Amino acid sequence: MVTLKPSLDAAQIPLTRKLILRGELDKLQDRVKELNKVSSLSNQTRAMDDALRCAESALQSCCVVRSDVGLDVKAIRKAVSAIMAKGTKIEGIGDAIAIAKMYSMGCSNH
Repeated sequence: MVTLKPSLDAAQIPLTRKLILRGELDKLQDRVKELNKVSSLSNQTRAMDDALRCAESALQSCCVVRSDVGLDVKAIRKAVSAIMAKGTKIEGIGDAIAIAKMYSMGCSNH
């Protein structure tokens, strides 16, 4: 939507119509931001639920969690923190490793 603003400014339409369209565009941008926040919170909750479920069911001291949150780093960090708070050991885990392990849904205990 950001790329639409220059096109709108360059368009040969009456100024009042441009102002109306800018207002609508701003509303759409606000809506997209709001939906992204909701999606992020949903991802965080889902990742934490998946991580805690796996940590609680793991008989070993380590577990690998896969969650369908995509590349939402915030969600993955919260999930890793939740697992660590439960007392499950996480060794050598960086963002890239966590993202790779939690990329698609499922749970595997190792």
